Amino acid sequence: MSLNIGRSGIIRPSLATQDVQRPQWKEVPVVDQLNPEGATPETYRNGVYNCAGAVAATVARALGTKQGQSDADLINDLSRDRTTSKGTTTKGMVSMLKEVGAQVDGKAITGRYSDSRLDSLLAKGDKVVAQVGVKNESTGRYDPHYVLVDGKDKNGRYVIKDPLKGTYSMSAESLRKAVNHMPGAGGVLIPIKPAQPRAVAPQEAASPGGLGTSKVSGPTVDVIKTDDSKVQGKDTTFKPYLTDSFQDHQPRPPVTLNPQETKALFKPVVPTVAEAPQLVAHDMGPDKYANHVLGLLGQNGEDTSVKEQGQQLLDGLKTSANPVDQTAYEKIMQSFADQAGIGQRVKVRGYEE
Repeated sequence: MSLNIGRSGIIRPSLATQDVQRPQWKEVPVVDQLNPEGATPETYRNGVYNCAGAVAATVARALGTKQGQSDADLINDLSRDRTTSKGTTTKGMVSMLKEVGAQVDGKAITGRYSDSRLDSLLAKGDKVVAQVGVKNESTGRYDPHYVLVDGKDKNGRYVIKDPLKGTYSMSAESLRKAVNHMPGAGGVLIPIKPAQPRAVAPQEAASPGGLGTSKVSGPTVDVIKTDDSKVQGKDTTFKPYLTDSFQDHQPRPPVTLNPQETKALFKPVVPTVAEAPQLVAHDMGPDKYANHVLGLLGQNGEDTSVKEQGQQLLDGLKTSANPVDQTAYEKIMQSFADQAGIGQRVKVRGYEE
């Protein structure tokens, strides 16, 4: 996805020969999770699982970081110790983004979201990593996946950079449905921005910044679906990632998130009220009630009415100032942070999750 509205940054007057501005997003093609640049059968594996690493690699290319590595090597390094046969958690995704020079802008957005909130993030130059549910045509179910919301096109549709399908645009309604179809408790939106300012030469500072207004003329997508033909012949057996001795570069140790940092990203924002009515049923308690809501949110199919009921209960917990309700809400948020998002799972050569 190409954020239509680039980040121009703030240019400060120079006392010497350089100005200072924030790193600017570059227009880059999406990194392919199945066949990234530099991949060979001997050195690149787990392509079906590598959507998180491919999205983070796309962000790295847009920021101009990690330039000494091929796309395949970069995905391998980012995925090692973060991606497993169960996928990549939201915390693992955030850690990847941090390693490539991006930072979460505020808090991750969980549960239902408003179009205006997403639009405001894009308007100020953020990109947004989204967990979505992708319909598996082989099984009829929705599988977890990561994509990048890169802005809006001239027709007001969201531009998506998908490591399995490339760049396309989709309506606001379709994107909300895709996020809601994320298996488990629904998807998470992670707004990101460049992490650090940098020094640039005056002529570079004077050049047009950011991506400008995106004009995507590619295909539009109403429902994200698998394309089984793209993975025919691919080895879908999860294998340990290659050790550094097989590569001609020395990657830095992966960035990890401390518990306080993770909690801050997913901590709910609630009104301050001395006393508030309790929404959690008194005969259930916060743990049991949280599991009840997660069970409703975990419905995975075409009919989203049950999941919608769970979303309404989640919305109530989110805005409640009652401490019991907040305990239940934080338990659900922890589930959001731990849920995996991987490339589309497909039945290929007898493989089935």
